[in-house]
Amino acid sequence: MKTDRLWKAVRQRQIIFARVLRKRCDGRHLNKDSSCAHFYFFFKTFLDFGKGCGYVVSREAIARVLALFPYFPILDIEDAFLTGVLGRGAGLQYFSVAHSNYFAEFFHHITDWCNFLQDKLITGTGVGTHIKRLNLWASYIANDWQCHNQDLSDSPSCWIEFPRVAE
Repeated sequence: MKTDRLWKAVRQRQIIFARVLRKRCDGRHLNKDSSCAHFYFFFKTFLDFGKGCGYVVSREAIARVLALFPYFPILDIEDAFLTGVLGRGAGLQYFSVAHSNYFAEFFHHITDWCNFLQDKLITGTGVGTHIKRLNLWASYIANDWQCHNQDLSDSPSCWIEFPRVAE
């Protein structure tokens, strides 16, 4: 989880930090890349609710994300919505302590990008994975989901307008 590095780095403004870990111990050995100080994380292993995606977000960054929240239809994938749509709309920088080039790791290869939501997968949002992002949004648009540009507080943004489902 590299918690000590995250806590030091969160002092920077307009940055979202993240690292995906599953079933890992906290790595108390200081020579390990994943080590963290006991002061920041005093358990021997990560708790169940602490496994998976984790975020450290500065106050300024979260304030900007929250300000945009009412203006966007909610995607049911937290990474795609909070850090993808809202984060990009707020003009935030992305940083992964582990890889420093993308926000969330992409562990699966899928052929139909529209299944992204149904399969509850995580897609990368950095420079090295820009094609995956483009494919995801292109699939939405190709399926008659309209993408609109809207000016929200200096940040031109794009969101998905979901088709209405008959109840």
